[in-house]
Amino acid sequence: MISIGCAVMGSRLRIQKLFLALLVAVTTVCHLVGFDAFAQSDQTENGENTSLPFPRGNVADSPETLDNYPHAPTFRGYYPERYDLSNLFPPPRHQIGPTCTAWAVGWAARSYYANVHEKRPVRNGNSPVLSNIPSPSYIYRAIRRNCAEQGTSIADAFKLLHEHGALSESQYPSSIRAQRCVSPSQSIEEAANDFRIDGFHFIVRDSSQDFGAILEKLKGAIGGDDHLPVLLSVRATREWDALHKGEASIRNATECRAEDKGNCNHAVVAVGYDERRQAIKIMNSWGRNWGEGGFAWLTYETLAKIFNEGGIIEAVKPTPEPKSPTCVFRVVPYEIDVGGEAELHFSSQNAKYGYIDNGIGRVGQEGRVTIRPRVSTDYIATFYGDLDNVTCAARLLVAQPPADQKPTISSFVAAPGRITAGESATLTWSVTDADTLSIEPGVGKVSGTSLTVRPNQDVTYTLTATNRSGSATATAKIDVAPSPKIQKPTISSFDAEPRRITAGESANLTWSVTDADTLSIEPGVGKVSGTSLTVRPNQDVTYTLTATNRSGSATATAKIDVAPSPKIQKPTISSFDAEPRRITAGESANLTWSVTDADTLSIEPGVGKVSGTSLTVRPNQDVTYTLTATNRSGSATATAKIDVAPSPKIQKPTISSFDAEPRRITAGESANLTWSVTDADTVSIEPGVGKVSGNKVAVRPSSNTTYKLTARNRVGSSTSAITLSVSGPPKISLPDIRCGRVEIANDSGRQKIVGFVGYADDIQRIRDAASGMDVQIDLRPFPQCEALLTLQKALNRAGGLKVRIRRGLGDMLAEGDNLILDVETPKYPSYVNVAYIDAAGNVLNLIQPGLDNLVSYAPRSKISIGDELGTERRFRIAPPLGREMLIALAAKSPIFPEPRPSKETEREFLTALRRALLVKSDLSEPDREVDAAFDAIVTTGRQMP
Repeated sequence: MISIGCAVMGSRLRIQKLFLALLVAVTTVCHLVGFDAFAQSDQTENGENTSLPFPRGNVADSPETLDNYPHAPTFRGYYPERYDLSNLFPPPRHQIGPTCTAWAVGWAARSYYANVHEKRPVRNGNSPVLSNIPSPSYIYRAIRRNCAEQGTSIADAFKLLHEHGALSESQYPSSIRAQRCVSPSQSIEEAANDFRIDGFHFIVRDSSQDFGAILEKLKGAIGGDDHLPVLLSVRATREWDALHKGEASIRNATECRAEDKGNCNHAVVAVGYDERRQAIKIMNSWGRNWGEGGFAWLTYETLAKIFNEGGIIEAVKPTPEPKSPTCVFRVVPYEIDVGGEAELHFSSQNAKYGYIDNGIGRVGQEGRVTIRPRVSTDYIATFYGDLDNVTCAARLLVAQPPADQKPTISSFVAAPGRITAGESATLTWSVTDADTLSIEPGVGKVSGTSLTVRPNQDVTYTLTATNRSGSATATAKIDVAPSPKIQKPTISSFDAEPRRITAGESANLTWSVTDADTLSIEPGVGKVSGTSLTVRPNQDVTYTLTATNRSGSATATAKIDVAPSPKIQKPTISSFDAEPRRITAGESANLTWSVTDADTLSIEPGVGKVSGTSLTVRPNQDVTYTLTATNRSGSATATAKIDVAPSPKIQKPTISSFDAEPRRITAGESANLTWSVTDADTVSIEPGVGKVSGNKVAVRPSSNTTYKLTARNRVGSSTSAITLSVSGPPKISLPDIRCGRVEIANDSGRQKIVGFVGYADDIQRIRDAASGMDVQIDLRPFPQCEALLTLQKALNRAGGLKVRIRRGLGDMLAEGDNLILDVETPKYPSYVNVAYIDAAGNVLNLIQPGLDNLVSYAPRSKISIGDELGTERRFRIAPPLGREMLIALAAKSPIFPEPRPSKETEREFLTALRRALLVKSDLSEPDREVDAAFDAIVTTGRQMP
């Protein structure tokens, strides 16, 4: 033992200039402290002490002392429901005398950093690696430079390691009784330069601070990104001594032991926590026969009673103070047509990297990405820095072809709206997207945008606009006053121009009439309107015009003389031919013709009436086609013959090959089916494929499958089969993620990875681990990530609770937009809490039961917050902008034991939410039945064109 101790110390000193002299000096020191006169150890081989009571020995630092050192900032980040660092520490041992602070700082906390950050193992199975563990005795004696049995403070121990360092336990064993009363010599202190720390800070309790904030700092240190153990100075009351081996928890704090004379301050290390237990896990220095192998659970409530201070070692040199990242994010141009493209322009300062959703993924601090969406899309970018993250968003509008919609009648009016019987009014309208328009009564179908009407009594006209999506209607009323006594109509003129024509020619009848309601011309015409009409009589005729109103009628005549027309010739067929005149059955030929003076044409057999000058036919046998041209003087005919040779005999289709490449795949992968087929009209593959074309198709079966290819023509069909072997899906090992929930799901035989994470780099790590798989993971940065984890079971319940943040297109609201929230309570009477988490991390508790109004909501109650009709409260989107979330909770009893503040931090709200949902007096009891729902948006600056 003597040689080992001195040799190790010598190895630590060999970097000194005078190696030999120092080696002699160290050997002398070893002798002075009793290495060569080793006294009986107070500990057994496994570090247990069975003869001494449990000593304390911490001196709580004064507020004045603590004010000289940095304090831990408020913690507002994510930490999981439970976390435990205990397996990264050396096995617990029993302190000697009032040395608890040295054991907590050296043996426990600093050893953790040696193990985790410096990669120096501190345990080999259940045995400590003493060369990598600071010596508690050295730390204690370097601070207490005499034999007085007095305690030490955490600040003194931190200061020693920060300014000097320490020797290892193998160099300066704490089990040697003599070292408990001998101060290290100068030469030993000069050699004690290992285990230095770069800094430290404190968790301080003051009268104005709620202990919950201290707990948040403590749990955030352990469970946050850095995973830091916390030194605790506490009052170890008599309950601590009663915690025998195998007992787990300290649940109360009464008074110190009598021998402590009112001062039972003790130093331990917080190495874990559990929100369901509502307890901190501590590592003590009273050996492994205390508690659970030297560890115990200290309830939050008890810790609040006995807490003095907390300390955290900074084992790595601090980096420059981080700055929050910035974000500039826009889309250029901001609107495209379907099929067009745009660019996302982004840049950020103080960011390590960024992440853009909608399949773009991880990006650098600055750049551009080309996008081609088919629909209007919101793009959300999150940039991550050392301090926090920032979210910004941009919207690309994609103009779509107009969708079918019912017609729109913008206006339908009558002018004037009041007339005298016999007068006219004009109906005018403006209509879009209509296929047909009609007006009733008495009008029917109309076109254009106006119509003159002459009603004889009050009437309401209804305009109906119709398309294939539906119809729209509008009305216009005309009031009709009785007219003064009306005279019979007056026909000023009625004439024919010309008055003499040849049969087949036309003439115009013209007239001028006043005070007529109706006009008619006979013979052979009937009712007319306007002032003229074209007629084509075949013989001499005298036309009579009759003008009528309710007072009577007037008539006038106009004669037209019709000379006989010259004799009309029968049609002439100049040519009628077939090209080619000989074909094989199944082929086609063209019939062509040239005809004059024909009113109608027809071809037989099998064709009928035709027009134009040619026609394609496909006869199956010899045929002579007859063309008939007809007019009123008669008809003419011509023939064209086509000789049809029989077609060669058609064979059934031939399948030259049908194969799969590869023939063996893993579930989730695809293979190509390929084939070569001749003389087929159709080709189909079953199961699950159907008709195909070309010579290749991709398939993705989930199990062994035999595919059958069938080729058909009019003669028959041929088949071929190939079996594709499918092995089980590859075993995928998903990486650990800091915040989120990810799982492998099966979608129609294909595996995909679904869920959410709080950090963008976790998405990339998952993609790397599951190369080639479909990854559908949402990015939900803190606090959304932790909220979804806590609410997992509540979100999956089918109670019917619903929430919605009203917005237009996509998942964004712009600065200045109204914020309107809709809630529908579940299908049972419920107590409801509604909270809104803004981008700054503030939680607004909008709805909750009060102490004086514990009133539940009726089933399916609908609540609107921020709506002009629903509440007096109004909200508008304002900076800071980013990811925001609405959470609603419902249960048959109040969820929180007392009302939450109207405004609090997200960390305070999330901790209270965990406590309300997870904590129960008996861990075997079922969880509370609570329904939850959420909606999330991204708020962004208003984007200008």
